[in-house]
Amino acid sequence: MDVGALITARTVGLEHLQRGQLEEAERDFRQVIALAPRDALGYANLGLTYLRASRYDDAEAQLQRARRLDPANSDVALILAKLYSLTGAPDEAKRVLASVKPDARVLYALAELERSRSDSAYVARLPRSPRPPTANGKPKRNPKELYDLLPSDHRMSYDMRAVLECMLDGGKLDEFQPDVAPEMICGHGAIEGRPVAVIANSRGVIKGKKGLPPKIGGIIYTESAEKVAYFIENADRERIPILFVQDVSGFMVGTEAEHSGIIRAGARFVEAMATATVPKLVLTVNHASGAGYYAMAGQGFDPDFIVSWPTGRMGVMEGESAIQAVFGNDAAKPENTSAVEAMRADYDHQLDARFAGARGFVDAILLPEETRDILAFLLEASTEFTGPHVGAFVLPSSS
Repeated sequence: MDVGALITARTVGLEHLQRGQLEEAERDFRQVIALAPRDALGYANLGLTYLRASRYDDAEAQLQRARRLDPANSDVALILAKLYSLTGAPDEAKRVLASVKPDARVLYALAELERSRSDSAYVARLPRSPRPPTANGKPKRNPKELYDLLPSDHRMSYDMRAVLECMLDGGKLDEFQPDVAPEMICGHGAIEGRPVAVIANSRGVIKGKKGLPPKIGGIIYTESAEKVAYFIENADRERIPILFVQDVSGFMVGTEAEHSGIIRAGARFVEAMATATVPKLVLTVNHASGAGYYAMAGQGFDPDFIVSWPTGRMGVMEGESAIQAVFGNDAAKPENTSAVEAMRADYDHQLDARFAGARGFVDAILLPEETRDILAFLLEASTEFTGPHVGAFVLPSSS
C-alpha cells in the first residue's frame, strides 16, 4: 500500500467535500478505498459524500460497510445516525449511537436526536416570563406507598422510579437518555404544576451493555457523570429548578475507571452543578457518601434547600467501609472486636439523619408522605428569588 498516496487522496477528498465539490470527493474516496480496502473511514467518507448529495441508499450501503469493518468507530456511527435521522428513522439512529462508546459527541448526538423527537415538550420548557403553575392533579402512587417501597435494610435495592411516581404530578417523568447510564435517572417532571428537572440515583445491579460488566446503582461512573453534567447544563439554560434525589455511595474508583476518564467527567459534573444558576433542591433518601454527595449538590455547595427522610445517611463513608480501611483483614480478629464494634456504633450514630439535622446540615427531616407538599412549597419559595442560585460562596463583583 502506498501510504503517501493514501494520505494525499484522503486529504484532497476532505478538501473537495468541504468545498461542496462532491463528484471530485467521490473520486478521491474511491481511490482511498482502492488503496486500502479495509479502511473503514474510506467507506465512511464516501458515504458522507453520498449523504451530502442526497443519495441516501448509496450512503447507507457505504456506511454499513464501514460499520462491518469497524463496529466501534464513533465517527462512522455518527454519520450513519445522521443519515437515519434525515430519512425519518430516529429509532435506528438511536440504536446505532447506543452501540458505540458514549463520548461527548455521541452523547450530544443522542441529546439532539431526543430533542428533535419532542420539540413541543422542549419548547414548552424554554425560559419565559414567570407564570402561575398549572395544576396537574395527584401523583400516580399514594405517597404512603413509600413505606412499602423502601427496604428496611439500607443496603438493599429498590425501584427509584416508583419512588418518583409518589412525588411527581401523574407520576410522569420525561426521561433524558434512559438507555445511557441507567444508574443515573435524569428527566423532566412537575410537582403541583411546577416544572422540575430531576436527577436521582437508581439503586440495584444494572445490566451492562453486551460484553460489559453490570453496574452498581448508587455509584457514579464516567458515562453517568457526563450524562448528568449535560443534563444540568440544559436545565440551567432552560431555567428549570433542579431536584437532586440522593442515594449515592460515591464515584467509581480504580485504574479502569481512571482510564475511562472518571476524573475529567467527575470534574465536569461538579462544575455543571456548582455553576448552575437555577434553584437547587436536595432530598436525601438513603446514602449520601463521599464525593458523590458533593456532586449531587451536597451541603458544601450551598443548595437552596436540603431535606432528608429519616432513612438518610450522610457521611464521608459507611461504617463498614471505614472498618475495612482501618483494620483490613484484621477486622475479624477477636482482639479487635471491641474496637470494630465501637467504630461501627460511632459511624451509625453520626450517619443518622437526626445527627445531621441537629447540627443544621439539613434544613428539615421529612416524613415520606409529606415530601411532595413540602417540595412544592420549597420550589415556590426558591423561585421567588430571581437572581443566580449559586450559594453564598461567590466572588464579589469588581464593579
